[in-house]
Amino acid sequence: MKKLVESFSIIGASDNHILKTLQELYQHGLINSIDAREIDINSVIVITLTGGYYYNVLIRRSEYLENIMFDTPIFNVEIWEQIYSLNEDIKHENNILSRVRKRRDRMMSFLDYIENVEKEFIKKSAMANYSFFEEIEQPIRTQFQDIVNSAKIYYPDRSVPTGS
Repeated sequence: MKKLVESFSIIGASDNHILKTLQELYQHGLINSIDAREIDINSVIVITLTGGYYYNVLIRRSEYLENIMFDTPIFNVEIWEQIYSLNEDIKHENNILSRVRKRRDRMMSFLDYIENVEKEFIKKSAMANYSFFEEIEQPIRTQFQDIVNSAKIYYPDRSVPTGS
């Protein structure tokens, strides 16, 4: 726990915020202390089976990561504008194949953001051992490509080119 506090303090998180976040993870059964007491600053914590499921399965699922995207504050203006613009396009797109492609593009923008945040965190905190982006990137990219490929089969682009 102390190592987490030290590492996240470097990037601006307060001790109270870190402790509160870990207590919420504990209350929701995602982590536990090795002595099964409530989490405090001196706790030694481990991930639970449920936490392991979130980390090993859900975080690699496109639909789960897409939902996380909606609850994640985006502090990079350029990426936020890309995601917002794509989101607006998706809401108004009638062509299913085009909408799926835009959802894929929106997720790729979000993945770019996650990658940048992780790189900055590792650079500031020297916690390279905690990198997880590479583990989730390829499964998400593959799933979205599979989704696009399925959409091509079930909703082929029947638009007629304009002009002669």
